[in-house]
Amino acid sequence: MSRLKLAGQLGSVALVGALLVLLVWKVVQNDRTNVASSFTKGHVTKPVDFDLTRLNGNGKLQLSSLKGKVVVVNFWASWCEPCKSEAPRFQQAFKRYGNRVAFVGVDTAEELQQGIAAMRFKSKGGTRPDAIGDAPKYWGVSEKEYREKADVWPLNPNGELVLGLKLEDHFAVANAEANLEVPGIAFAEWGPGDMGFWLLPIPQPGQDQTIHPDMRAARSRVLKATKDAKIFFLNSCNDKNVVEMIKEGVMICTGGYEVGRKFTNAIK
Repeated sequence: MSRLKLAGQLGSVALVGALLVLLVWKVVQNDRTNVASSFTKGHVTKPVDFDLTRLNGNGKLQLSSLKGKVVVVNFWASWCEPCKSEAPRFQQAFKRYGNRVAFVGVDTAEELQQGIAAMRFKSKGGTRPDAIGDAPKYWGVSEKEYREKADVWPLNPNGELVLGLKLEDHFAVANAEANLEVPGIAFAEWGPGDMGFWLLPIPQPGQDQTIHPDMRAARSRVLKATKDAKIFFLNSCNDKNVVEMIKEGVMICTGGYEVGRKFTNAIK
């Protein structure tokens, strides 16, 4: 089980790396003949209009409706380190410029559905090619066993690919219920570090942002959403708070293991 999980993680890293290489190549190619080169020559290029479903479920946002404003479109991803470092700057700019600048964040449940489909074989309703090559031989299992185990749990009760979702910005929290209702998500966490970038000013050294009312409200919403979706909630724990966390409904703790096992009579 652990080997297949590791394979899924390594595959995800490789996929991200390949996409980044493709993106860089595409940008370089476009720079030669399209928008970037036109801009450097002083030409004004008309943007392609698009519309996006609002995360609060209140209709859609159309780019053309923001005409007359400076528009910043940010495609957010949890694995993107620059995205994390720029988050507090976006928040500060939003507070400074108000309605003069429109900040549009792209973070949708449709992306989750596409990601889960990419991990499932086409024969099981996904988009992953059914050809598996020498993978079963590499993992020391039969082809039948590999096809059964290399699938998403709990969609496949015998699958060993467990998917977790980190809701770590105000866009994701606003859409927590819809995100966690996507079939194939096994657990979720709220990501307090990155959440603080979006909800609060830049923290002072030693400051505990998790006790702020806005942070507590975000955590409570994600916790409730996991309970409503009947999936697990992950939270950092320690020996002092693990029992309280378990009573609250935390099902996956990162810490406080011995105390937690003793409280729940779990087998080591």
